[in-house]
Amino acid sequence: MKKQLLLHPLTWIVLVVAGLVTLAIPASYLGGLLDPEGNMQDFPILIANEDHGAKLDGKQINLGDKITEKIKDINSKNNKDANKIKWIEVKNRQAALDQLNNDEAYAAIVIPSDYTSRIAQLRDLKKQNKKEPVTLEVLTNHAAGSIAGSEGEKIAQGAAMKATNDVLTALPAIKPAGIKLKTPQTPAEYQLFQQQLMTDPQGVIKAQATEAAKQAADQTKRIAEIQGQLQKSVIPTVTDAEPTGAKSGHGIGAFYFSLMLSLIGYLGTTIIHLGTELVIGRIEVDVFGKAIRFPRGQISPLLLWFSKLVLVVILAVVMGPVLTWLAVNCFGMPVSDGVKLGWFSILGIGAIGLITLALATGFGEIGVLLALFLTTILGVPAAGGIYPLQMVPDFFRALSGWLPLRYLSDGLRSLVFYNARMEAGLRSAITVTSIYAGIGFLLSLVFAAISQFVASQGRETVQQAA
Repeated sequence: MKKQLLLHPLTWIVLVVAGLVTLAIPASYLGGLLDPEGNMQDFPILIANEDHGAKLDGKQINLGDKITEKIKDINSKNNKDANKIKWIEVKNRQAALDQLNNDEAYAAIVIPSDYTSRIAQLRDLKKQNKKEPVTLEVLTNHAAGSIAGSEGEKIAQGAAMKATNDVLTALPAIKPAGIKLKTPQTPAEYQLFQQQLMTDPQGVIKAQATEAAKQAADQTKRIAEIQGQLQKSVIPTVTDAEPTGAKSGHGIGAFYFSLMLSLIGYLGTTIIHLGTELVIGRIEVDVFGKAIRFPRGQISPLLLWFSKLVLVVILAVVMGPVLTWLAVNCFGMPVSDGVKLGWFSILGIGAIGLITLALATGFGEIGVLLALFLTTILGVPAAGGIYPLQMVPDFFRALSGWLPLRYLSDGLRSLVFYNARMEAGLRSAITVTSIYAGIGFLLSLVFAAISQFVASQGRETVQQAA
């Protein structure tokens, strides 16, 4: 029998299908996640230029405008990388913070309002004020995820440094303030000066030369100090606009929580589906060669579907709060609103469960496998959880709008890091996840009704034949 099984063509067809199906896993995960820099497209970085401009070396100038243009030109000179970064100009620092708080960008470069004025003061030898570096500010968004936050910081910091260095080194050389020798100011001082010229002219000349040399040396030293401060001005200060805090998984804790919602919904519904099928005697379980089969129960497909539906709803209602409690109270995951997180967890588990139930109702075990592909195998690279969607291949970027895990991830980031703001992805997450739940419910009902109709037609055929 074993020999016959191995020689049967269908056995080898099954092996080929198994190989092709399992190849989808490395194709999805490795193909979607191995080359984030190469896949980068339209990575959003904000520029907030608040500089009012000022007079520098006698000319009205706005260094903020020049730096902004330099930043925007960084990628345009290389056509291959022209679309990698999407520079977005915003009105001011607060506007940049608002967009970062809504998870709409991964970093921002802020040019302060007095930037040109302070650079002009720094370069002015005549002013005796303290010479300090004048820096740009980089706002980061590590709540968007560790990769998105670190990549955004790296890009913004590098662009700010390069643009600032190009603009500052292109400025004219610092002009010396000139030598000011001490001259008599009163009649008494003038008379004393005349006497010194008469008695020791060489000494007067030497003293004046020494003073001139000292002033020249002081100015040279001050120019060198200013050049050093200008070099330090190239390095921007970094401010974490959205800190993630401890026990947040460096920004990806929200994604892993959403993945848990998906897995609980999928695995729980799969167990419910197979368990109820076993209980009514439609399938059997083989344990160490012994088949375990319950007596075949007489239950209509619609009633069977309704029973599974009730169990899936109970699963979501129970496991949503339980998972929330475990994450927050046992593992210390930060969250802005635990109650909202619990409700969203119920919705997320329920939506994934209903999608799985629909596919299992319509296509049986093949539907269960298909649900795994839609919720997890294709869902993880398209979720924007590990890598932002701007750093995954076009295929997964296109899928992201259709698969549920992306919206679960967006909603969790808003609930965990962005104070549950609707604008930070929570509104679309609730809306789309609810639509998925509704579609899952309707499809499973339709598939159950079709099964009911087919079953009734089969019984009529048997009765007529009898």
